[in-house]
Amino acid sequence: GVHSAQSIRMAKRLCPNLLIIEPRFERYKEISNKIHNIFHRYTDLIEPISLDEAFLDVTQNKKGIELASDIAKEIKAAIHDELGLTASAGVSYCKLLAKIASDYNKPDGLCIIHPDNAIAFLDKLKVEDLWVYLKFGSCEINRCLPYHVCLENVGNCSMTMHVVLMIVQ
Repeated sequence: GVHSAQSIRMAKRLCPNLLIIEPRFERYKEISNKIHNIFHRYTDLIEPISLDEAFLDVTQNKKGIELASDIAKEIKAAIHDELGLTASAGVSYCKLLAKIASDYNKPDGLCIIHPDNAIAFLDKLKVEDLWVYLKFGSCEINRCLPYHVCLENVGNCSMTMHVVLMIVQ
């Protein structure tokens, strides 16, 4: 079916009667800035992925909250209460796993991939579920991120806790 980040041409091919609404990029930027202000309450280590996604390193956060999952819950609640938007969050010890986790329980989800469960979690996924595969499209798997390479390298991720938040209106 039709999904976000899909080309208009592909979406129209899949759904010929698709109604396309003009984007409001200035409004998106405004909301994105407000969301980033919420992020900055917890950390200044923010790596934007897009207007509605960012990696947050909350290992040493401003509020002294011990668990990244608690921070993700607070951020999701603040986004909902202040902006009326839902957010999905993925929490893990490296960016790749945090990103995969953020896609796992949409919309308005929270998924945590603990280091002890990372390989078992990934083992259940299809290659297409891996962010790097999706990001680069339908290239040869060996040129993107082979499934077995991801599994072998999970243990090499740094132990920094990352939160990825995806905002869904």
